[in-house]
Amino acid sequence: GLYACCNGTAALPSAPICLPRNTTRWSYNQGMLLGVSVDLHSLTGDEQYLRMGRAVLDAVVQHMTRAVPAARHESARTTRGGLIGAPALRAPSSNWSELRILSEPVEFDVTDSTCNADHDPSAPAGGDLYSFKSVFMAHLPRFLFAAQAILSPAQLTAARRLVADSADAAWSNRALPPFSSEDICNEFTDPPLPEGSPPKFSWDWLPAPEGKLTCMDSRTQLQALALFVADLQLQLHFE
Repeated sequence: GLYACCNGTAALPSAPICLPRNTTRWSYNQGMLLGVSVDLHSLTGDEQYLRMGRAVLDAVVQHMTRAVPAARHESARTTRGGLIGAPALRAPSSNWSELRILSEPVEFDVTDSTCNADHDPSAPAGGDLYSFKSVFMAHLPRFLFAAQAILSPAQLTAARRLVADSADAAWSNRALPPFSSEDICNEFTDPPLPEGSPPKFSWDWLPAPEGKLTCMDSRTQLQALALFVADLQLQLHFE
């Protein structure tokens, strides 16, 4: 579901673009609308589309985030910046004691130790949950660039903090090789990757659950890459 269409915050409530539905609202839905609002504004010059995207962004910041401790927060940005070639710029959230990260409206545990072409560990959640946030992060920077003139300083700061906090959480909670046997999607077992090889990332950017199965695969890596690219884009554009 879409927040702008389904909770009364659409820019044009008298002419909604979808019918109200009691549906689960995922991050990728909101990200696609942000991207479409930019494209429609570019085609028509009509600012209403950016205002609609602004309403969606406000809803995401308010309802689709969760607080996590800012463990290893300050060192994470510097280390990550050095690894991906980005300048070690100061994050907007560098003085806060907790991070607020993008979150899906579900909790999900891997319960089956099988991971192969016939069985997707994320299938009980629909099979594509692991890549939802990459869609949002791919579209958010271009929306912020296009809508900067109609966003208040508080709205812009909140959006930038969401990206910076999510990136810092993902990096701080990265899994380092050799990877745990509890990661059932680990392809690097024979031989295992040596220390110092690239890390892997969980689907929710939280630490891999101790004593439970997890799956960190190409989809979770894609999410992390989209997140880090968005973080770098915003740093270079706004700082």
